[in-house]
Amino acid sequence: MLAAAGCRFPRQSVISIHCEVILQITKRASAVQEYMSGRWRIISQLHGRNQGLDLLRSIAIGLVLAAHSLALLPSGTWEHLPLAKAGFFGVELFFVLSGFLIGGILIREAEKSPLTPSRIIGFWRRRWIRTLPNYFLFLFLAFCVELFLHHASPPSWKYLFFLQNLAWKPPPHMPESWSLAVEEWFYLLCPIFLGALISISGRIRTWHFAAILLFLSLPRFLFLFANWNTAFDWDGELKKIVLFRLDAIFYGVLASWLYLKKQSFWTKYSIPAFAAGCVLVLFCTLIVRIDYSATLPASSKLLRGVLLFSLVSAGYALMIPLVLSYRSPWKPLSFATTIFSKISYSLYLSHLSLALPITIKLAGKIGLAYSIPVFLLLSTGISIATFLFFEHPITSLRDRWKN
Repeated sequence: MLAAAGCRFPRQSVISIHCEVILQITKRASAVQEYMSGRWRIISQLHGRNQGLDLLRSIAIGLVLAAHSLALLPSGTWEHLPLAKAGFFGVELFFVLSGFLIGGILIREAEKSPLTPSRIIGFWRRRWIRTLPNYFLFLFLAFCVELFLHHASPPSWKYLFFLQNLAWKPPPHMPESWSLAVEEWFYLLCPIFLGALISISGRIRTWHFAAILLFLSLPRFLFLFANWNTAFDWDGELKKIVLFRLDAIFYGVLASWLYLKKQSFWTKYSIPAFAAGCVLVLFCTLIVRIDYSATLPASSKLLRGVLLFSLVSAGYALMIPLVLSYRSPWKPLSFATTIFSKISYSLYLSHLSLALPITIKLAGKIGLAYSIPVFLLLSTGISIATFLFFEHPITSLRDRWKN
């Protein structure tokens, strides 16, 4: 009897231990499931989002990804494809969207009360906590990849202060950062311009924005005039120079001002404005189709040096009023555009300097046919993880510094 009881006791203990282990695993699995559900809600939440602007952001990052994915094809087979020029249109769309959104924030703040130095500093603080952590993270990761693959030297200190392309050709490290420098300098200067206007004139008027736009366009026009008979690097010495590109973002600011002040007008004429914007952008595609060479000869300076940048920015600005009223008829499309809109910043930073060189390194093993899908999946996966576990938690800290 005792022997029988002694035999049963260990068996019951083992069963009890197994049950406890299973219970702990179940609890951990439920906690992980609940945590991941919360993460998914963060990235897919539609509440408070404008579906039209999310759609434009998704289109912008899609154009950039499509253009840069062609670099995985053999050299000489893709450079002249129409899709190779899509990246230009994606970046220009990002510029106008930034101007529209950030300009709208500044205009609304300026109308509540003067843009005092403390309020401008508060704006910078919120902008920098939104943009700088991700930038420095991927700047470091890009250097690690270059060090591992090419034994590269550290990037210039200018990258730390967005001086890499202020008035000179940017270095090759982290090539996508040129547009971030344009945006950061816009964030720095725009509230100063608006604050100065208000302190001088007491209020903002439409002609003020037109004057600022002309002022920001002037450096590019003067540079083109001074070098009219000289061929130079269109991409590195014009398109990617901060001093020559701030006007692209300010087209969005002007659009935001006109939309806020003339909303009934824009609502009434949003369809004709959208059509006019489409015509301008299509005309710009014809310009780049005619000539998209790296060198800008005198014969192309009017088209690619003057008209191209101004017309594509004006075209996108004219599209925004109608797009603001867009509502997706298909819910999965809404989720997709919301997700890609939210991760677009991380996606822009990660795809070219991180995902692309890794994919090129793997291309010999996975084959050319799979390299582009792998590149797109890797870029998206890195961006989703970055948004959920780095970008969003840090961005949430901005609420502590609301004015």
